[in-house]
Amino acid sequence: MRGSEPVPMTDLHPPWRWGLLLACLAWLAVVASPPFVAEFADFMRWLLHPVCHQIPERSFVLLAEPVAACHRCTGLYVGFTFGVVLWPFMPSLAARLAARPRWVCAFFVPLMIDWIVADNTPASRFATGVVASFPVALLALLALAQRGERIPTDLKE
Repeated sequence: MRGSEPVPMTDLHPPWRWGLLLACLAWLAVVASPPFVAEFADFMRWLLHPVCHQIPERSFVLLAEPVAACHRCTGLYVGFTFGVVLWPFMPSLAARLAARPRWVCAFFVPLMIDWIVADNTPASRFATGVVASFPVALLALLALAQRGERIPTDLKE
């Protein structure tokens, strides 16, 4: 994106988008897997430990076992994945947000407020994670689209 040029929404539909979506789904599978693959649960938690505190009482529970990420981190991963899927189908909104990428920071305000408030709930932690990461997916899609653009011949030398 250069300045406030309109975003060519075809940039959001390239084949690599499916690779990004598969990576997101694989990450979500790691998050959700401990209750289903008990023999690998510790390994899955170890994978996510550098990016999540994984406090059991702040994590969703499936089959009486906590998943490998807390409510907020799970919301961040789900929101980003939804963004990868949905942004290509919202071209006018994507164009407005892409023209002002700093607005993405505003989507983190509810998350920060929820983090500061001591009396938050699993639903509020999850929801603010989804809200915060959904627009980040647009930036990722646009950045990957730009990587695929051809370099002008006058800049190659």
